[in-house]
Parts: sequence; C-alpha cells; structure tokens
Amino acid sequence: VRDTASAGGGNVIVAPGNTATFTGVFLLRGFLSFEAWNNISGTPIANLLADARYPDSPTLKTYATRFDTRTVYPDDSHENYGGRMEGLLVPTATADYDLFLRSDDASRLYISTDDTPDNLQLVAEETGCCAAFQEPGAEETTATPIHLEAGKRYFVRVLWKEGGGGDYAQVAWRKTDDTTAASSLSPIPGQFLMTIIADPNQGPPVVTKSPTVPNVALGGNASLGPVEVGIGEKPITYQWQ
Repeated sequence: VRDTASAGGGNVIVAPGNTATFTGVFLLRGFLSFEAWNNISGTPIANLLADARYPDSPTLKTYATRFDTRTVYPDDSHENYGGRMEGLLVPTATADYDLFLRSDDASRLYISTDDTPDNLQLVAEETGCCAAFQEPGAEETTATPIHLEAGKRYFVRVLWKEGGGGDYAQVAWRKTDDTTAASSLSPIPGQFLMTIIADPNQGPPVVTKSPTVPNVALGGNASLGPVEVGIGEKPITYQWQ
C-alpha cells in the first residue's frame, strides 16, 4: 500500500507481507465542527492565529447545528477565547449568492472552490462587532456574488475572536434575486451543512432509524420504540414529545 506522493511511485505505508487497519472519515449532514481555544485575550483574529495551540489543540471541540455559534454558546458568558467553525456548504439550488457575516468581536469568513480547505479564500471580514447582516458593499458581506452549484460541496470556515461582553459569529446567504433585507436574514440552517467525522464515536448522536408511529384512539396507549442511534458516546437518553 502506497500513498499518493509522486516521487518514486508513492511512499510505502504497508510493506508486502504486513497488515494494517485503516479508519475512513465520513460525512455527517446537519452539522459544522465547532472548536474553541480558551485564554486568548484581545479581539484581533491574529491573536488566535498566533496562539501555539492553534489549530491542533483546541480547548473544546463539538458541533454546531447551523452556521451560528449560538447553537453551542447560547449566551455571553464566554470571554477571551478564539473559535473556528468549518465544514461543507451544500446548496440545493444553482444560483449566484451573497454571503453575510456578523460577529462579536472580530471574524473572518472563508469559502473554497471545492470540498477541500486547500482552496479557501477570504470573502468577508468583521473587524469591529455587533452590527446586523449588512447589504453588499460592506466588508462583512462578499464583495461580488459567488456562484454555487446545486449538490456541490464547498468547504467553508469562520474564525472569530471574543474579547469581552457579547460573543457570537453567524453566516447567512441570499440569492442575488432575493429581495429580503440583509438585516432580516437568519443563519444558514443545518440542512445545507455537513461536517467531516474521523472518529465515529466522537460525533453528535443521530437517529438512524425512527419507530413507526401507530394510530390510536384518543385516550388509548401507543408503544414507541425502539430507536436506533448512531455516532456519539453511549449511553444517551431521549424524550418523546
């Protein structure tokens, strides 16, 4: 087994007569990865990038359910840290899109031309904080529309830096023929997002098979279950509503 290095036909990973076990990554729809590095003062993004722990040793690694850090940190209780959200953006309609960034404090939005981080480009930046999504022409919004194709995966990344007070980073999008005001937009929901999971025991739990819901008379009894849950540490609990 060889890798894809061009020199010498590739480096030998597993020599003849030996065996090795490989674990492949897989894609999980509905999430972006969320990482935070604590105890970094100030508000510039440069402070996060200069920290020796970035990018390999985050204090926290979890998952956001939309392009919005508030799904993980719902309040303003976290101070002096830097963060990164990233994964894949998968549009369902081919169109030209404007992308919108807002944050408290500074942030940067990157998008790739494909599904790898190798081709990430900085497309929007917040150097201050706290404003609503801004119309094109503001530095927090893409300078020119970005053409996205239905079903194609685009690697996206947001870096943000929290000093004190409020803290969040959010990304919205809008087709160029959509007349919705930027200030009325909501963060991109999970149905258009995917994340890459390397360890199947570390991702968020997802329901892989739901029970059939029976029809019963008012006042009667219904049996719900079993539920099959994949990914994530076990045991877990769930509640019917």
